[in-house]
Formats: sequence, structure tokens, C-alpha cells
Amino acid sequence: MTIYSLEQVFNEAAYPEVTFVPPSNYVHIRSSFKTPGKHITVSGASGTGKTTLVTHTLRDLGVATSNVLWINGRQYSSIDSGIAVLARVLGAPEDFVEITELLKLVQFTIIDDFHHLSTGAKLEIAKLLKLWHENGARFVVIGIASSAADLYGADPELGIRNDPFEIRAQDEPFTREAYSSGRRRA
Repeated sequence: MTIYSLEQVFNEAAYPEVTFVPPSNYVHIRSSFKTPGKHITVSGASGTGKTTLVTHTLRDLGVATSNVLWINGRQYSSIDSGIAVLARVLGAPEDFVEITELLKLVQFTIIDDFHHLSTGAKLEIAKLLKLWHENGARFVVIGIASSAADLYGADPELGIRNDPFEIRAQDEPFTREAYSSGRRRA
């Protein structure tokens, strides 16, 4: 039996290795990750566990970190073009075809803190998601609630190609389960 310190069990600043409790719609989220070609949008208020949920889902499905391109939107907030953001991340020219070929080398391209990207970058990425879907590049967009609206406002045809999930503050039974799982291990 592994013995954990209290700080390992209840640490809101790190991935909850011991106390992760999936949200009630986790089976649907997991299914979206498993569905070939689907883009996924995970939105919600700060601190609701969006990044934790995506990280857990990837681990749960056995997706290797080498098969994920993880982009933090905060780092590229001053760039006005989505293609330019991806070109910078990939060290490639600003060419859609070349960028697409590089994106296809990983299973998922994740843009965390999407809401921090410039309006121009968000709009361009949103408009290109349908083409990336058709070319076999998959995106997971993580951001505050406006992130899903940013995508659908740019391309209404994206609907069937993107599964949006809004993460909200969890209810009392969820909180009790997290506490109980931590208490059993502390």
C-alpha cells in the first residue's frame, strides 16, 4: 500500500494523482477523444479542472505525451494569425499544407488557454478546423466559456465535427467523492 502525505492528496495546484473524480459526462468526453476525426472543445470558468480533465483523459486512453502537441495560448497572445502561431510552435513556414502535414504526425494538437490568443488567431484557427478535420489533424481547444462561441461563430458547419463540453463547478456528491478518495489514501 502506498502512503501519501496530505499535501500529495489535496493539492489544488497540481494534477490530482490520488483524488481525480471524473465529471458525470466523462463517458461522453472519453468517447469523443476516441472518435476518429472529432475536434473537442472543453470550456468553463478558471479553476474548474479543464486542463486536468484533458490530461486525465489522455492518460486514461494511453495516449503518449509524444503523440500530443500541447500549445499554451498565453505564450502566443501577441500573434495575430493562427497559422503564424502554429508555424512558430512547429518551427515551420507559414504554409497551411506544410503545417497540416506536421499536425498529422501527432494524435492531438491541444491549444490550452485558447481565450488568450488574439482575436485574429482564434478566428483563423476556427475557420480552418473543418479543413484540418478533412485532412486528419485533430484539435482539442481548452478555454473559458467564450472559446466554444468563438469557434461556432467563425464556422457554423463545425458543429458535427466538434464536440463541445462545458465544465462547471461540481456538485456536492462530486466533492464528497473527491474528499472520500483522498481520505482513504491520506
